[in-house]
Amino acid sequence: MACALNGIGLRKRHYGALISVWFLVLTAIASLFTPTAAAQGSYDEAARFAFTASNSKHEIYIIDLYDRSLASTISFTRPIDDLSASENMKALIVAHTKNKALTLIDLTSSDLREYPYPLSIAPHYIQVSPLGETVAVYDKDQQVLEVHAIKRKKVLLRATAISGNASFTFSPDGS
Repeated sequence: MACALNGIGLRKRHYGALISVWFLVLTAIASLFTPTAAAQGSYDEAARFAFTASNSKHEIYIIDLYDRSLASTISFTRPIDDLSASENMKALIVAHTKNKALTLIDLTSSDLREYPYPLSIAPHYIQVSPLGETVAVYDKDQQVLEVHAIKRKKVLLRATAISGNASFTFSPDGS
């Protein structure tokens, strides 16, 4: 059965493909006028952003995986030895081993607020819990593992004589 668009070679069975193409075109046009997360200054979209650090330049690069571009750069005055982001992408934590400190970065704030977090141990390895409420910090020289409640700035657990380079992680519920 031919349709009114038969003059341009379309048959009824091609309507679905035509509608799909128009939908894609309209979606692409609409996306040009929708502010991106990077433009809004929010980097908490779980699958969209990646974080990498340059210790020599003291910078963290936020990479937009959708646009395949550099979304932002965060500069530090001290070396970046490790970094870890929570699974919900609300917090990014940066370790400064020589300074025995962490820097907490709020990925939901438009200006990427930074909060200093002093430690009693050197953070050689860090791991943020999935919910972003706690962080595990390992000092390989002292062989000490501490788990900190980030918002309360309190040590929840301190384990000594932890040897080896075994990795550590949290369970999915953050415990």
